[in-house]
Amino acid sequence: MAVIASIDGTARRIFLHADTVDASWEPVELYREYRAQRRTSEPLRAFDALLLMSGNIPKGGGKATPRYMLLLEGTRIIPFDASGVTTVAGEIITDDQAEPFDFSTLTQPMVVDKQPSDAEIIYITIDSPIQDRLDYGGEVSVEPVPGTGGTVYPTGTSAPTVDGLIVGSVLASTYALGTFSVVGTNLQNSVDLSGKTVRGRSRASTSLILDGGNTTYMNAVELTLTGQANGQLFAKECLVGSMTDFSGSIASCIMAGTIIVDPLNTVQVSINDTSSGIAGASRPVLDFNSANCNGSIRDYNGGLIIRNFDQGASLSIDMSSAAVQLEATCTSGVLKAAGTGYLFDAVGDIIPSGTSVINGGLTVINQTLNVETVATETTREILGTESFP
Repeated sequence: MAVIASIDGTARRIFLHADTVDASWEPVELYREYRAQRRTSEPLRAFDALLLMSGNIPKGGGKATPRYMLLLEGTRIIPFDASGVTTVAGEIITDDQAEPFDFSTLTQPMVVDKQPSDAEIIYITIDSPIQDRLDYGGEVSVEPVPGTGGTVYPTGTSAPTVDGLIVGSVLASTYALGTFSVVGTNLQNSVDLSGKTVRGRSRASTSLILDGGNTTYMNAVELTLTGQANGQLFAKECLVGSMTDFSGSIASCIMAGTIIVDPLNTVQVSINDTSSGIAGASRPVLDFNSANCNGSIRDYNGGLIIRNFDQGASLSIDMSSAAVQLEATCTSGVLKAAGTGYLFDAVGDIIPSGTSVINGGLTVINQTLNVETVATETTREILGTESFP
């Protein structure tokens, strides 16, 4: 049902709708309709606010007032001009302690039945890890300096943050929290990050330096990631610098160093929707380190060097706009390249389209598209030496 029929901003009067006759309504319903009209009516916004909803004001002893409506600066409510009863299920007061309803213009015997709430809000303090855990919002806030020592609530909430991942890991274990929200430069300090998410504020201002502590199924998000991994990890929207013993996946990241795969890794290494972060002729490096694992590189932009791919595995490279070089240490297996870009051998020559074997044993299936390959294939087609695929 409608509560407000119209509003006179100049007179600061709110006229109730006919639907309120012989009906019950709550002040919050009137407030919502007023706010809706104020949002859409430029003339109404020209006037100072007519009313507001308030309440939840501490009364002492862990108690607070219920919600109520406050009419501001002489605002009054005019009931609908009819014979009947309108019931107000809640409290309405004025800032000048006067009667909130104006009956002066009514011609019919309208009765306003005021039924203010007799309830009050009572705060209950629950002294238990369950309530404490709710205040963490699922994560421990960590910063190296300044930080706060201690391993009990409220340390590690957004205020105060906790001092480093060592203390943060104790809080995460105590309150069953799965995420570290970090700022600044953070050392792993051998903390077990398995199954945890480490989330930075930005990859420009936040970094995580791994040192060989457990990283199995760790998620790194929006930070700069470097150091020694220990277990399959997942990096998303990160700047990935130089790393050793890497396994897992990199997605929507920038690569800016040498990533060396764990030599014992047998799980596919995946790089998706990622770009080089190194300007000029230099390129990031993906060093398979003679690991017996497949690789998948999808939607890659920029330069990249592939090194030590020599265990007979398979590697797929899908270029978006890329230049990928295969070093002489890539000696066995099958590599298939497609997309827009260039595929180079160890001395910098473009690897021709089609299937070829390089470095004594690596089968390369080159389906990339670039100016040189188009020109070469067109020439072959014109000369009749080879059909254009």
